Amino acid sequence: MADPIKVLQLLGSAPVNTYTVFERDQVLTHSQLNELGLYLNQQERLTRTNLIGVGLVSGLNVVPDDSGISITPGLGVTTDGDLVVWPQAVRFTHSKPYDNKQPLYAPFYPDGKTLIKLLELTDDQDPLGTALPTPANAQDWAVILLAETTEVDPDLCIGDNCDNLGRRATAKLRVLLAQPEDAKALRDTFKPVSERARALPDLLATRPKLSASMVNTALFMASYRDACTEVLNSLNDALKQFGTDFAPELQTLFGLNPVDAWQLRLKDIHGQIRIGNAQLTYGFFKDMVDTWNAMVDALLDTTAILLPGASAFPKHLLLGRVRDPADLRTAFFPSVADTGAREAAARAGFLVRKLQAQMDHFIVPDDSTVRVTPSMGEEVALEERAIPWYYKPDISTQWNFRLSQRQQADANLGYRATDYGGTARARNPLGSSIAGYEMFRVEGHLGREVGQVREELKTLVADNNLPFKVHAVLAHNLRKFIRIRPQIRYTDLHRFHYLLRQDVAVRLDESKTFTARFSDNVQEAVQKKTIPDQVSELSSVTQAVETVRSDIGSLTARALPALNQTRYTGYQQETQTSAWNENLGSKLQTLGDVRSKLGEVARNDIVSPIDSLIQTTHPLWLNWLDDLIAARDEREDDKLLLSRFVSDHPALDHLGGTWRGGTLVLLYDDAGTVVGDFALPYPYEEVDEPEPEEPPLRRPPLLRPPIADIRPIGIVRPIKLDLDTMVTAQIGSQFAITSKALSDRIEASTKQFDEKIQAVNVDVDNRLKLQSSSVEGLVKGAFSTKEATAAGVVGSGKLIATGDTLLDQLAQDVDYKRQRVQGLIDLASRTDISTEERSKAQSMLSKAQGELGTAVGDAAEHVVLSKTNTASGAGAGVAAILAQSTMLVSDAAASRTLTTKLGSLQTSAGDTSQKVLIGTLQNLGSLRG
Repeated sequence: MADPIKVLQLLGSAPVNTYTVFERDQVLTHSQLNELGLYLNQQERLTRTNLIGVGLVSGLNVVPDDSGISITPGLGVTTDGDLVVWPQAVRFTHSKPYDNKQPLYAPFYPDGKTLIKLLELTDDQDPLGTALPTPANAQDWAVILLAETTEVDPDLCIGDNCDNLGRRATAKLRVLLAQPEDAKALRDTFKPVSERARALPDLLATRPKLSASMVNTALFMASYRDACTEVLNSLNDALKQFGTDFAPELQTLFGLNPVDAWQLRLKDIHGQIRIGNAQLTYGFFKDMVDTWNAMVDALLDTTAILLPGASAFPKHLLLGRVRDPADLRTAFFPSVADTGAREAAARAGFLVRKLQAQMDHFIVPDDSTVRVTPSMGEEVALEERAIPWYYKPDISTQWNFRLSQRQQADANLGYRATDYGGTARARNPLGSSIAGYEMFRVEGHLGREVGQVREELKTLVADNNLPFKVHAVLAHNLRKFIRIRPQIRYTDLHRFHYLLRQDVAVRLDESKTFTARFSDNVQEAVQKKTIPDQVSELSSVTQAVETVRSDIGSLTARALPALNQTRYTGYQQETQTSAWNENLGSKLQTLGDVRSKLGEVARNDIVSPIDSLIQTTHPLWLNWLDDLIAARDEREDDKLLLSRFVSDHPALDHLGGTWRGGTLVLLYDDAGTVVGDFALPYPYEEVDEPEPEEPPLRRPPLLRPPIADIRPIGIVRPIKLDLDTMVTAQIGSQFAITSKALSDRIEASTKQFDEKIQAVNVDVDNRLKLQSSSVEGLVKGAFSTKEATAAGVVGSGKLIATGDTLLDQLAQDVDYKRQRVQGLIDLASRTDISTEERSKAQSMLSKAQGELGTAVGDAAEHVVLSKTNTASGAGAGVAAILAQSTMLVSDAAASRTLTTKLGSLQTSAGDTSQKVLIGTLQNLGSLRG
């Protein structure tokens, strides 16, 4: 049986390295001529494949229609060096079988024995052809162009008689249809660099999980360590695949396959993670991911083939699928002599070497010089950014491909530019224009005291006009460890505090002046017998008044140095020293008792300074404002804790610096040591301004004359003395009456007048007590619950009955909810409970405050609708509960709801006590903030 005709592959045979050099009159043999012809043929083909490229150069597109398939003009080069030229479009409407009777082409026999299923496209003139199905793409096929070259021996030999006509070589182009899976197998026998790169993974740098539960440095480090672990695992998997698929290239670059050593080095770097270097180690792993992805991208661009194997697609070119002509097409692979291809290959090799350079040059730095280096964000390639400080200086030559190609590695910006002999700009990057940089690396600060770092950075920002802010937060959940906070957070609360201080100072000063004059007036009245020195409740009027004068003078002398301070901190320091407000309530109560006992001999024409001082709650307001200011400072301090800061600023990220126009956030531990940093894309900074000194306020006379020029309290001669005088005069005029009758009459008259005087005094006393109880009940009910509690109104578990059962029930409900809120406040502020318990308590507190606000609003509404008098009695106790409860509604949503409710009640309030109650509750709500 004759051997089958084979498709010739000229580059697949042994290369011809010798040929005969002809001499004159030499007799030539066929072997000499064939040897020379083969040599020249191989050289021509090698020139195409190695200096031009292989694959589809252009055209040769598959265009299906309703009943046929067209192949557009084009050209290509097979790996055997065949130049395939298809000069014009050809449409095929029929096909015929392509079987093993055709010349043998080894790639069509994947197992060496069985031909894959093939059809050959033809036209309607071919007697063996059958029409293609309609439409032509109804059946999915792949189109193959076969450059078939065969040799046929035309000699007819009979016995020993053979004509030496020689063999004839024939080249023919066939268009074949194959199953897509068979075409894919033909394509996958050849995998250049770009094809293998498609299988490499695109790595992602896992972001650390930042949350409100990050309450200490151990949790902070664990978050970054876990992220590094995930990146390390994905890098190891990718490197393992890289070492297998690109073993020849790695052998060429390094003389061996370095992947195992790379994985050991990455494991060693991961094992060095500590609190102080967790972020920069994470930065290194992010750099590795960036370089890996850039390397894969460069490998995908590396389509050039160095010495393409002749067996890849020696005689065929895949033109695409009929249903999807863009699929299953042989790409064009340029020669390494192509300029673009050469650069792509060089860049890919550079990035492979950079992977190793990053691992070799990584260090945990111990530098203590803070430096700011202009850089770019992560949207640009790693090589276009400044070199981080955790690399040794020598990495500069392997950092940027473009600069390394130009021998300009010293132009790289970086923390260690001086060490690697950087250019003038690299050594002083802030000395020239920085407008082209959108972020700034900040390095050299880890492990240092946060206060020093913050001041150095602020100096750098100010001296170099840098466009970012500097802030500091504590990696802890306890305020006591906060190192960086403003000296004072001065607000309108401080200004209002100053206004009240001036008000109390004026009241004290006027009270001092008034009591001095009043004492003189009383002494003069006693001397002139206008009033007695002894009344029913005082053994000595003059001594009592002098005591008041002395007490007011002593209180004024102690209080004014603090109250007249124009700075809040000065007031606090002076108050701690003098303790002028210590037991102030009991002192004013004593003054009030003396003042009420002087009622027999003193009459109020207008409210006197001492009465105003006794009745005012402004000293209490000062304490309340101190509490509000302290509470606000605590809330602001909470914003300096990492757990709260993460919740308030979800854009927080670690960049090794910060954005233009953003904020560098320094993170420090409870010892004040910087352990990390974050970036915000917007400016944020607590301004630490010096405490302002408030201007002095003008005192009366402004709207009224000085207190020394008016007489708020007048001296009143007792009625009994007038009666005695009148009786005596009457007795003298009736001299004719006998002594016994006169005595009886005088006694009867005296008794009668005594009874009248007693009745008048009782009536006056009752009225004074009623007025005092009304004022005192309203004040205590509106502003303080301390006195109400002492009186048994609140806190005892039951209320004085108001006579209104529904109001009693509403008040009890408010008091119950108030106690529940107070209990949750105490629980949430405890430090001996877990974070989860504290968080749950905070959630319960917000809900409880909402319920309390609703209860206060319902009770206040009932007071207004029922027109309950809250100025005295049990109604004052209800007012006290509502006032104390209102101060505890600090949740923003609950406060807004209550404020809206009180606003609607203000317009419908009836008598004065209701208006005062609603207005007071509104003021307490606004003071609470």
